[in-house]
Amino acid sequence: MTNPVETRHLSDKQLEAVSLILEGHTLTEVAEKIHIARQTVSIWVNQNPYFIAELNKQRSEIWQSHKERLSTLIGSSIKSLEEALSDPENPFRVKIAFEILKSVGIDRIPSSNPGPMTPEEIVRDQLIRNRETVTEDMCKGIDNQQVEDLLAGFSSSQG
Repeated sequence: MTNPVETRHLSDKQLEAVSLILEGHTLTEVAEKIHIARQTVSIWVNQNPYFIAELNKQRSEIWQSHKERLSTLIGSSIKSLEEALSDPENPFRVKIAFEILKSVGIDRIPSSNPGPMTPEEIVRDQLIRNRETVTEDMCKGIDNQQVEDLLAGFSSSQG
């Protein structure tokens, strides 16, 4: 949980507002419950760095807890999906398969051209994209003559 030292800049009402927001209450509802103006809650949420930090910390703790709980369900979820996909009578097999593929990012897999495949092509692309001086780290493992050729080619293509 939150360290009390970290919340020393927040009043009891602000800490209560954080809790209420995390429970899903609207700013208006929070303001009514702690008997302050809605505008005050809005200012805390949008402009008070201590309030915002505490809200974000507690949100992060909640999400981490939920993530850990969900991770315990992965095995049984996969088993259920396998059973649904292997059942020839299941009218939703194709839909399930498609959703699984989408959820693992199949629709975001790059085309057959994933990008440059040699260090020389990468340095060339970086030069063109960034138009910055080539750093020593960028050129590690590339023959000096190849770097000079790339730079010469880059200079002539820009002129």
